[in-house]
Amino acid sequence: MAIKRHNAPSMGLTFSPGGTDAVLVKLFGLTVRHGYYSLSDGFCPDLSIAPTPTSAELMSKFGMAMRQERFGFSIFMPKLRIRELQAYLLETALHGPGGTPEFWERLTFSMQLQNPAFIDITQLPLTVKIDQSNLYASNHQAHLDGPLALLSPGPYIDGAALYEVIGRNLTLRLPPRAKRVVVTDIAGRVVLPQPGADEIGIYAAGSGDEETRWDWAQLDLTDLPFDQYTIRILDAQDTSISAGKYPWTVLYTEPKANALLLLDMLFTQPTPASQGVYPLPPLFDAPAAAPVSAAYVLPFGARQTFWQYYIVSQGARGALRDLHIDGHGTLFTRQPEPVLLPSGALAIVFMADTALPLSQYPTQVFQLTGQRSDARGHENTIRITRLPVAAATPVWPSLTQQYPSGISEIYVYV
Repeated sequence: MAIKRHNAPSMGLTFSPGGTDAVLVKLFGLTVRHGYYSLSDGFCPDLSIAPTPTSAELMSKFGMAMRQERFGFSIFMPKLRIRELQAYLLETALHGPGGTPEFWERLTFSMQLQNPAFIDITQLPLTVKIDQSNLYASNHQAHLDGPLALLSPGPYIDGAALYEVIGRNLTLRLPPRAKRVVVTDIAGRVVLPQPGADEIGIYAAGSGDEETRWDWAQLDLTDLPFDQYTIRILDAQDTSISAGKYPWTVLYTEPKANALLLLDMLFTQPTPASQGVYPLPPLFDAPAAAPVSAAYVLPFGARQTFWQYYIVSQGARGALRDLHIDGHGTLFTRQPEPVLLPSGALAIVFMADTALPLSQYPTQVFQLTGQRSDARGHENTIRITRLPVAAATPVWPSLTQQYPSGISEIYVYV
């Protein structure tokens, strides 16, 4: 997806409690881009954004302000408190092997859908149910595209970013040989059981030997912040078991209607070897005071569907022959048998050989030519120089794997 710079209009500056009257500097800004929105230069208005409760508290602690914008948001903070934030990050750093500091402190945001057709127009699995699976993105996965930082490993967020959503209470069915259950955060740190707490209980269910019976455990995530976690099952040697869905990475999110995506924005490079793009300079050496003011983009791709034209004679007794669809971008293959529509009419079906992107302003031009004879045997030439194009919705799932991104049906009466 081509990326252009653009100053999105502001929706007002909201100061978090605890802010000061000091000069504010921009810590980072984010815009949401989508290949479908050709009329707005790719800027997408479909998501509302809010910090999670834990992140709102951290923003309050350092006087940060969130400015909501039409296509995203920006985070500001008092310039005089950047050193204070960096000192806090140094103080709360984890320590890896050899005592190397690791900086995993972050702000987490919940993004909710404002457009019910979003899944139809977006290159995501058509079968996704956002009450069961949400997307996860992080600047730890970001990469530079010119002056902008894309919050995705590839050109846009896709189905690989989907994770199962869980609530605060979760019952686990465990594989054989399970002796311990632990939950780790994005830094790999064990957060359940909490330090000094009892191990998570494992209870037997069913009967049989260790290889055939199954056990269960109950997780309570109430005291954890909303974020991404990995549930690991350990054997008697404290080795992680790879069985079934384990290790199982999940999203623990707020129970919000239409929640789509959980976003982690780490303040600084967490480890010396970490990739990604961060708003604060690395803290492994003497920290610099000035933020980088990174311009982040959350990119989505326009769904590419297989266009399917149904050509129908307006005359009940008319016959169509020698039909062809021509144009640029794909070839259309006539299906061997006509299709009987619910109205009782027969339709001649043409299927695109390749998928085409949906667009707010489609530019594809396809022509239909052929002959139609009426009930009296009169011949009429068919020539439509610009066929209708695929609509944003509905997109139909394919009954086979031949058209995995979906089918757009278009009806043409001649």
